Amino acid sequence: MKAALEIELFGDDTRQYCKLWKNIMNEGMLGLGDVTIGTMPSLSWVAEITGKDQKYKYARKFLKGKKDYSRANSKGSRGIFMEYLLESEHYYEVSAQISWKNIDRYFCTVDNEGNIVRIDEAELPKEVERPVFKQLNAGRNIYYAALGMTISNPSTPQQRQIVLRNMAFNYDKVQKCLMMMMEKLSENDIIKSLKAKRFTVASTLDMIYIGCWTEMDRALTMYNCCADIIKTKKLTHEIILEGVQRWLKSRLESTSSWQRDSE
Repeated sequence: MKAALEIELFGDDTRQYCKLWKNIMNEGMLGLGDVTIGTMPSLSWVAEITGKDQKYKYARKFLKGKKDYSRANSKGSRGIFMEYLLESEHYYEVSAQISWKNIDRYFCTVDNEGNIVRIDEAELPKEVERPVFKQLNAGRNIYYAALGMTISNPSTPQQRQIVLRNMAFNYDKVQKCLMMMMEKLSENDIIKSLKAKRFTVASTLDMIYIGCWTEMDRALTMYNCCADIIKTKKLTHEIILEGVQRWLKSRLESTSSWQRDSE
């Protein structure tokens, strides 16, 4: 049995505006828009719970919906709805923005009569697979969907070089996103977010920095996927936090030394 779930998309006009400029900048220089603008995420979404995840607790498959503009206002900031199709015997997590400041977040499923039923987290299945990165076994070869390539076991020198280049690209992207946020956000906000492993700034900040954090997290995930393949050390939020704290400390010591010399 299937059921339709409808959620309003607040501020969709701003997201489309950011997307337009990101594409324009990417056409001028590949990747420039991704780093400087990133992706402005919607606070409203629906994800199917597909398993367990050590980092995020649950592995999720975010659903694609169908937009309805029939009730939109002239700006497109309100009245745009996204319709999602849910199925029975599946479990979902929903984040539904119900006002500019409030979000309704819950788990649900579809009963045999086609009704969407809210459930407690304790009612989710206990034993499910954990498909974080899909791997399709083909003899001694493994297909990594995150990279879009098949790697033999053990990997060849050419394959290892491809993986290392991918790691270097994503490491550089993590650094650029982090430095961009550190230019505008307070040191306390950056440290607090890295400790929480999510963007925790609660002020009315330009959404570009939420998108920048999302891009950094995506690059971090890709880096660690590659690290898994070649069995090397992963890059974690804790390691990034240690680097940021060392950099802040060295900057403070340099400033103090300059002040003493100038006296």
